[in-house]
Amino acid sequence: MFWIAVIHSVSPDSLKATVRYLSSPDLEGRFTGSRGEKLARDYIVKKLRSYGYDVKVQEFKALVGLDVVEYERRFFFFRRTKTYLRVGDKSYKLREDFLPLNFSENGEVRSKVVFAGWGISDSTRDEYEGLDVRGKIVMLLRYAPPDGRYDGFASLPTKLRIAREKGAKAVIVVNPPDYEDVLRPLKARDIYSSGIVAVMVKRKVAEEILGRPIDSLYERLLKGERVNFEVEKEVSLGVELRKRYAKTANVIAVLRGKSDRWIGLGAHYDHLGWGGPGSGSLRPDTHAVHPGADDNSSGVAAVLEIARIYSGRTPEKTLLFMFWSGEELGLLGSKHYVEHPILPLEKGLVYINYDMVGRMRDSTLSVLGAYSGKGLDSLMYRAFGRRGVKVKLGVGAVGPSDHTSFYLKGVPVAHIFTGAHEDYHKPTDTPDKVNYAALSLITEVSMELLDTLTSLERVEYVKVKEQAPRGGRMGKLRVKLGIIPAYASREEGVKVEGVVPGRPAEIAGIMAGDVIVSIGGKRIANIYDYIDVLKRYRPGDSTVVVVNRGGELVELKVLFPK
Repeated sequence: MFWIAVIHSVSPDSLKATVRYLSSPDLEGRFTGSRGEKLARDYIVKKLRSYGYDVKVQEFKALVGLDVVEYERRFFFFRRTKTYLRVGDKSYKLREDFLPLNFSENGEVRSKVVFAGWGISDSTRDEYEGLDVRGKIVMLLRYAPPDGRYDGFASLPTKLRIAREKGAKAVIVVNPPDYEDVLRPLKARDIYSSGIVAVMVKRKVAEEILGRPIDSLYERLLKGERVNFEVEKEVSLGVELRKRYAKTANVIAVLRGKSDRWIGLGAHYDHLGWGGPGSGSLRPDTHAVHPGADDNSSGVAAVLEIARIYSGRTPEKTLLFMFWSGEELGLLGSKHYVEHPILPLEKGLVYINYDMVGRMRDSTLSVLGAYSGKGLDSLMYRAFGRRGVKVKLGVGAVGPSDHTSFYLKGVPVAHIFTGAHEDYHKPTDTPDKVNYAALSLITEVSMELLDTLTSLERVEYVKVKEQAPRGGRMGKLRVKLGIIPAYASREEGVKVEGVVPGRPAEIAGIMAGDVIVSIGGKRIANIYDYIDVLKRYRPGDSTVVVVNRGGELVELKVLFPK
């Protein structure tokens, strides 16, 4: 590849004006589907049209939250309680005493309660031993013993899956005494059905149901005792959760070139709104506007400025300037686009993503995914290196931003990012902390890079090896199937967004678009079931994976290599 350098006149004032407007209090943090996000979208559209662009506004419906339905009104004077917790004649207060879990199934249960400790069940410790939980409500402590031996049972979905498989009809979860006595908030990004009714309660409620103090039970559990028993009291429990959707849109400006091959430059324009519990804010107890100046007003400003400077030209390749909604809720906008592209994806030369590009320090930035295009990594090194910027190239191409949607569809990508900082996802991510000189430099270099890319006939797509995760549940697996799950999918099972070359999934014939519904005869309701079931396997084991492929169930034999 050769290098083309053209002088471009970037306006720092223009960059600053965009960042300041998008991060202003009037836009209220630009939560997906909100009034503030619409104002941001209108601003982007107005700017692009003022530059003379043909602008496409691609509308779609986004899942933005989960609401608890406390009552359902029937007729004029009558209403029926839908979400409740009762013990005898006593009713507990929703949100104060109890709250449904994100993973709960809708339904009603009336039964006796069984206490089963942390809900651990394996060959070394079985807290269900001697209990018959079929048709009953199981009460469990959240988390796992502090010695770390049973961390695999700490997650709520794991607890719910085991209880479901044991035949329980509902689960009540309570925090142990060495954790704050708070209810887990409903989270917009964490909506998966576990196939069982589930709520969390405060400790005083748990103690009233069990008839004994949690402290004493916890002390016995810490000593290694098996503490499980049935309570004679009958508990009535109901949960009704309703998904909340909002209308939103992507914005795409098209600059027709001499070729139908296209290059995309994109940035998401949504953020966290007012924050709060379950929003993704790292200050969830603070109800305040999260301005999102770096995340991602900075990326929007860079792409808008490139669009301004390129307007009126006829480049060698068609250019797409792309602005995404719903990124913070799981790449919703870019995922919608790649399923409904305005130009064929197979004509894509490369997609470049800008997400948090306003806080460059020590003249260093990170680029993820550049190895997905043959020679793209070298271009990045040279482009930024010529201007004294050090480039850290990340291994792999899948990450938590919109480039992933394109990579999984076979388009080479590069994701530009100046690094995390202490204001990330907090109300303190404000415009005054953006490094506008560095943002101007990144924008200038991006256009020099773009000049070179437009001269290329093709960039060969490469499926790259993903970096193994460090820690977390996925990092503890002894075997890997080799799929890229569609984390934002809400259908039952695990939808396969992509397969890793040479790994067991590809060898077995699992394909992108398949939905995994069982592994080794175990039902897979969600991503958590998938992870938990994989923990049972070791290198050298084999199993049968059942996938739903276009409505047909297909059995595939998988071998995990030694």
